[in-house]
Amino acid sequence: MTLETDVLVIGGGATGGGIAWDLALRGVRVILAEMGDLATGTSGRYHGLLHSGGRYAVRDPESARECIEENLIVRRVAPEAIEDTSGFFVLCPGDDPGYVDTWLKACAAVNIPTREVPLSEALRRERVLNPRLEAVYEVPDGTCDSWDLLHALQRGAESTGKARFLTYHKVEQFHKNADGTHITGARLRNLRDDSQIDVSCAFVINAAGPWAAEIGALAGVRFGMKLSRGAMLAYNIRWVNTVINKLRMPGDGDIFVPVGTVSVIGTTSVRTD
Repeated sequence: MTLETDVLVIGGGATGGGIAWDLALRGVRVILAEMGDLATGTSGRYHGLLHSGGRYAVRDPESARECIEENLIVRRVAPEAIEDTSGFFVLCPGDDPGYVDTWLKACAAVNIPTREVPLSEALRRERVLNPRLEAVYEVPDGTCDSWDLLHALQRGAESTGKARFLTYHKVEQFHKNADGTHITGARLRNLRDDSQIDVSCAFVINAAGPWAAEIGALAGVRFGMKLSRGAMLAYNIRWVNTVINKLRMPGDGDIFVPVGTVSVIGTTSVRTD
């Protein structure tokens, strides 16, 4: 079986789905290939936080600026996938109070709005907070249901008549022109029935997340990736209704995120191969 398209997108996470939707809106024919189901990679295995960027403002202002800009975009284009929980950054007893001014200046520099919240108000909104907190600031954090987001992107893309999503289809090899300078397509394997599909295309977009280097290698492209893995704990009740961040340099176990009917605390980050 052979399919013809303009662009082949590899990866059915938030990046791949968003690209496919964007291309389809522009009238570009696109096929998205995902070796699992939508959002079964990183997009379905994160803590659900729609970052304001406050967590990265001091250490990584470039990422922080991207966070607040993309936060506003996602809220506008996919409100059905977002819960506007808001977020607190809390200074716990024993943490460095000198970090607060550094953090506030860093947030202001990348246009992340902050508001100091009286402790009485914070405790009224979130009764499980430590009553000995030394400071509380509010930022526009939220939570995102990645499955709602990906299925909305799929519906939006396919409704244009320009897009097709092929889940459980793994890229096995790329086709190139006679002199090997351009990719002209790819061979996909249907992991459900072991059949094969050849896709002819003008461009391929690699949106495979942690598998991106492997996909690149199939095309003869080598690039380095630094991979990390993390662990989170999910509680089967919703302890809070607001994202809670510790007001300190990011570390392990310093965010608490209400997602749907559960709460997720995390995260850790460990370099891995």
